[in-house]
Amino acid sequence: METKWLTVQSFQRNQNLLELINNLLIHFKLEMDGHDSSFSEEEIKEAEKKIKAFLEKLTSLVKSLEDKKGEPLTGTDYRLRNLARNFVDAKSKRKKYKSVLFKASPEPVLEMLQNNVRDKNLIDSLTELRTLVEEHISADSSEIFGQL
Repeated sequence: METKWLTVQSFQRNQNLLELINNLLIHFKLEMDGHDSSFSEEEIKEAEKKIKAFLEKLTSLVKSLEDKKGEPLTGTDYRLRNLARNFVDAKSKRKKYKSVLFKASPEPVLEMLQNNVRDKNLIDSLTELRTLVEEHISADSSEIFGQL
């Protein structure tokens, strides 16, 4: 039962993350095309803040996974560890994941967000992060609801 609850929490956390990523992508694409988005500055700042916090955690987990070479990670729920493992695995899928985000670590994307860089590299990276999160949500959904 506890495993199911962790999966539900992971599902909710990732749904929130997905919404934040989508909002930023919409905002950035409209901004790059010279249009205003319907998002307030506070909404964008909050989305950036939460995505930065997520990327910082992901960076830490990815470094731990790569440094420990398969040793188990402790101190993090198993669904978040699984997402970090999926990130590491995705880095080797060069045909599917081509963005700056998957070239080494999440750090360059984190730096772009911190330095207010708004370019195609950031949009491509967030788009691919969205794909990874969507895959993780799908796995959570299957575990929660079973195969329908």
